[in-house]
Amino acid sequence: MAAVVIATVIAPSGTAAADDGTGTPINRTVGWGSNAYGQAGSGIVQAQHRTPVEVAGWPQSRYSQVATGETHSLGIGPNRVLQSWGSNSCGQLGTAGGSRNVPEPVRGAPSNMYGVAAGRDFSLALTGTGRVYAWGCNDKGQLGLGTTSGPIRSPALVPGLEGIIQITAGYDHALALTWDGLVYAWGLNDDGEAGDGTASPRPAPVPVYGLNNVRAVAAGIHHNLAVRNDDKLFAWGRNASGQLGTGSSYQDQLTPVQVPIPARVQNVAAGGHHSLALTTSYQIYAFGDNSYGQLGFGDLVNRTTPTLIPSLSAIHNVSAGVDFSLAQTPPDPAFPRYSIYAWGRNHIGQLGTGSTASVNAQPELVHRTRDEPPLRVAGVFAGSSSRHALAIQVTPWWTGP
Repeated sequence: MAAVVIATVIAPSGTAAADDGTGTPINRTVGWGSNAYGQAGSGIVQAQHRTPVEVAGWPQSRYSQVATGETHSLGIGPNRVLQSWGSNSCGQLGTAGGSRNVPEPVRGAPSNMYGVAAGRDFSLALTGTGRVYAWGCNDKGQLGLGTTSGPIRSPALVPGLEGIIQITAGYDHALALTWDGLVYAWGLNDDGEAGDGTASPRPAPVPVYGLNNVRAVAAGIHHNLAVRNDDKLFAWGRNASGQLGTGSSYQDQLTPVQVPIPARVQNVAAGGHHSLALTTSYQIYAFGDNSYGQLGFGDLVNRTTPTLIPSLSAIHNVSAGVDFSLAQTPPDPAFPRYSIYAWGRNHIGQLGTGSTASVNAQPELVHRTRDEPPLRVAGVFAGSSSRHALAIQVTPWWTGP
């Protein structure tokens, strides 16, 4: 498909966009990794996909945005219609019945969807008017509705949030970024996820202390990252694996602290217990848990401060799952299909490389099959709670000789 205008939304927690300028998606979506509940969307009853498979339901599955939770997925399809698939154990799909291995429209979802985010077993959606809707499990107040009652099985408006331009979800908490650079948080706050100086539950949105002029946020399982307009990086929440990047101290941070990184940062991704920072020079710094090689250094040693991944350059975007990482290279006429790198844990195929190895500590290109060239995509994304990934593809599987 030629003459495509691609817009990648700044949403490191697991969303992507590809649009023709009118709001109509012009692509196909593929998924891989864990599929025990159908969260890869293939329609195939299979516990895992080790290489990318197409999400069922095209053309209704021509998504402009996607998000991945622990066992479910979300997508915004044609006419901005919100769809979901995977586990529905807590109502996170917003549909009737149980799990779905193919996409289905979310009941009662507002029109004009702009963004999506998925936590462990809850879902968030952002409208074009800057309002946020939430549904699914709510035992930690992760829906932001002011209570911990639930589950809520259809989208409910999160009160008190207006002018929102980005949403991101952790395991049981969430963040929202306003148009004027403020950040709000809600949900589980045992490790300071809310960033308000307390460790008390926050069932309603509260402002993150001391943060302003923010342009991008990312939520990990229990930690968060934020990039300011001056390209400085901040972090808060749990730090048991060094995922805040603050140095040898593993102390949790109840309010944001500046991360000592020797570069200007343009975007971030927060995985389960690790972090990725994409610099303005298109390089990646990684820090935090490295038990499965998810930092990309070829070893299994944690890093408590941001460390440059030497094998990667010219990176366009980053994303992170529970214990694996993804990076997207920009379009290159000379190598148009060399687009996705993956590294980290691979016990259920979450790297999408086709390898049966349980760990790959070095970045490797993602293929549809081992005999075909790497995919060419508009965006590739995994959420911090997920062990599966989705990619929005803008060319056929193989267009070469």
